[in-house]
Amino acid sequence: QRSLAPRAKSAVENVVKGAVALALDEARRGLLGDGGTGPRGSGAKPGVHDGDKARAAIHAAEAEARAQMASAEPLTDWPNVPDGVIPSSIETTGPHGMVVRGYPALVVTSGSSSAAGKASAPSTSASAAQHSRASTAGARTFETGKQVQFSVLAEPTDQVREHRQGVIQLLTQNVALPEARITSRWNGQQSLALAGTPYPSTSALVTDLQLTAARNLADKWSAQNRVTLGELRAKSDWEAMRSWVRDRHEDEVYRLAQLAATICTEWAGVQQAIKANSSIVLLGTVTDVRDQLADLMPAGFLYDTPEDKLPHLVRYLKAAGLRIDKAQLNPTADDSLAWQVQDVSEKIAAARRKAAGQPYDPATAGVLRDARWMLEELRVSLFAQQLGTQGKVSAKRIEKLLAGV
Repeated sequence: QRSLAPRAKSAVENVVKGAVALALDEARRGLLGDGGTGPRGSGAKPGVHDGDKARAAIHAAEAEARAQMASAEPLTDWPNVPDGVIPSSIETTGPHGMVVRGYPALVVTSGSSSAAGKASAPSTSASAAQHSRASTAGARTFETGKQVQFSVLAEPTDQVREHRQGVIQLLTQNVALPEARITSRWNGQQSLALAGTPYPSTSALVTDLQLTAARNLADKWSAQNRVTLGELRAKSDWEAMRSWVRDRHEDEVYRLAQLAATICTEWAGVQQAIKANSSIVLLGTVTDVRDQLADLMPAGFLYDTPEDKLPHLVRYLKAAGLRIDKAQLNPTADDSLAWQVQDVSEKIAAARRKAAGQPYDPATAGVLRDARWMLEELRVSLFAQQLGTQGKVSAKRIEKLLAGV
């Protein structure tokens, strides 16, 4: 700990001192049967949930410490740590000589909100991670002005996840291009398509284009150099990656803008079909498709969607449009297929709820992410078979995948 820069040392102290104090107090209350497990002398078994309560207390203290750090100057470059290397872990002594280990990471902090909904902020809770972006349709906040702070986390799995996001955000800030330079490359058709997107403004769209481009390129660099972004800790690696990404950033942003224009053209077409079919007979179909689009295309969909899935949004949107067309001719057939989607969707939601109550597990998060995209492929197979699917898909295959959660 003494080898860290003052900011890092302060972060450690904020987290571990508060976390240890709260965790020990929660554990003490649990053992005494005074803190949710039942009053003292009631006969309740003490300590049944001590581990969970201590973990929750640690995360609460960590969140408080992070909030205190929000007023600190955000990072604009790699943190000033000895030898330019962020340690993988730090140990400090808490009350009664207890050794507490913290996990340093670059963490994204919230900026200004550009849309209604629940604000997204860095979180070490299992819930935020397990849900990924595969939650049910609903409002989503798209934030601009995000910053990067140097923080210390309580869990190593949280460290890898949060550090990856922090590295990508910091990289974006370092290689970002002026908005006018990006939009000036769009032709008339692309400009028209990108004028009608789920984003609250052109600036928000450009921000997400640049963030997504930085992520894609960073992943390519890390694969070539066998350096996992979540474990990138040396300044020399950071500088090498930044230089490599900067040389390719503008072309990647333009490629993504072209793809986004195609996606948004399909999205606009489905939106028009929804508005044109207000019959009570098609209410269920139209409502389901509207919810599907809200989940597929929120503000921020470019970064939210994995790189390998982004091109498939065009096919998913085409399938949604074809479903509405077919439902006009045979609404009963649509209803008979829709229940299969609903059943699988409910099972995915149940698996998420189960995972949300557990410590974050990358494997579980991956299963939930795969199930989310298999659900889209299931919709294609049921409502627009002529478009084909990416691999074999069925309700039973998804259920089998979820069995491991």
